[in-house]
Amino acid sequence: MVMQGLQVFDASGRLIFDASTSLTVVLGEVIIAPKTTVTVTNDGLLNGNPFIVATDMAAAGNWIDYSVSGNTLTLTYQVPSWNNSNFNNKKVIYGVY
Repeated sequence: MVMQGLQVFDASGRLIFDASTSLTVVLGEVIIAPKTTVTVTNDGLLNGNPFIVATDMAAAGNWIDYSVSGNTLTLTYQVPSWNNSNFNNKKVIYGVY
């Protein structure tokens, strides 16, 4: 088997980059309000394993559920009824790796 690809090593011979490994690609971002669902269509979601990163999720009891079907990402900002805090809109960054 012949190895192909690009590898970069530092002065000590340690591998610092290998083009055959997966790299993260940010496809976009969306703002989501509490207790809402947002759907995003992006063909880039077909090119890897999807991920999301939500900003400022420090308040207890809130979270963002997500699912991906084909090129469609669905986000739901969950806030339980027992938590009466004032939750703000959140930025969600999405992409693939």
